[in-house]
Amino acid sequence: MVIKNKIITKQDLIRLNAEPDSCVVLNNTLGQNPDIIEQIPSKVKLQVFGAYNPKITSRFIEPKYQERTFYSAPVLASAIRQMEEIEKEIKPNWTQFEKALFVFDKLVENVEYDYDQKYKNHNRNLESLVNGFSRCAGFAVCYKEMMDRLGIENEFKNIANLHSFNVLNIDNKKFIVDVTWARNDYDDKKEYLHNFGCFKDEDLFITHKLPTENVHYDELKLDVVTKSLNNLSKQKNATLKK
Repeated sequence: MVIKNKIITKQDLIRLNAEPDSCVVLNNTLGQNPDIIEQIPSKVKLQVFGAYNPKITSRFIEPKYQERTFYSAPVLASAIRQMEEIEKEIKPNWTQFEKALFVFDKLVENVEYDYDQKYKNHNRNLESLVNGFSRCAGFAVCYKEMMDRLGIENEFKNIANLHSFNVLNIDNKKFIVDVTWARNDYDDKKEYLHNFGCFKDEDLFITHKLPTENVHYDELKLDVVTKSLNNLSKQKNATLKK
């Protein structure tokens, strides 16, 4: 039995317990109840494509990418709870830009770069939210998942064996968001440089341009980011580092 792209219910759990060799395949975690997900039997194959959806990027059908889409039920449930904790702090009246900036900051502050590969094979997908350590692919996967859950148009960019990052499309502006670089800045300089989208198109590292791409990315002005940070920090529970 295969359960595909639906909200898992208690009735589904009954069916899965009766047929433990089943598969659950999801495009993302939107709407899933972690208390239900956690009860999925261990023998059931649980797959969440997320950023590694081969229907969007064909090379993600390769085994090294597909293995990153499988989770144990407890780990996936824990990752969903981590995202829900962040989402609880987001105010409904915030703009898409403010929501995206808030999530960006939360990931930078709460997930460390896994320099020593302490969590090798567990730091390139949503598990990064659970163990608190990530490589660049993990940061970008987690950020995309949260943007998808918030309904914010975004892309996951992955250059094989080089780098992963995100592109946001908000208010007719297409700009790069790189959680990894922000975290690395924080680690190196012990201060957080809010480089959210503040990349000059002509100065972008080659790793931020796909070989077949000829795309202009917008550069956000630092004062725009700073203004949004100030707006967020005035609101209850929005405690962001400046």
